[in-house]
Amino acid sequence: MLFNQPVFLFFLVIVFALYWLPFTRNGAHKHPVLLAASYVFYGWWDVRYLALIIFCSLVAFFCGIRIHQARTQKQRKLYLIASILLPLAVLVVFKYYDFFITSLMAASASIGVDLHLHTLRVMLPIGISF
Repeated sequence: MLFNQPVFLFFLVIVFALYWLPFTRNGAHKHPVLLAASYVFYGWWDVRYLALIIFCSLVAFFCGIRIHQARTQKQRKLYLIASILLPLAVLVVFKYYDFFITSLMAASASIGVDLHLHTLRVMLPIGISF
């Protein structure tokens, strides 16, 4: 869904209405509405990568809960590191893996060593760098 398509205007009106309608007294519905709208918007581009973004956001959410519940500084650091390393690992796999593998094969070919490594050849998911 692109911003200049009529379907985006329809989507925006629905999300805006759901966000501002008073479902709950304290507005507790607002964050889930934005999260669901984000997943729909992202999935509209390519539904195959929706599981990846949901997985990353769930891991970050649960790591945040565990950081809050942790009793020691060491536990907090462990969950913080996990919540940072997972998105970085996803970024490395999708954005840089093919680049490093093809560079390694080209460098080894220049010295006469033929490496037959497999690349992923996957399309970079939109917004993965953010």
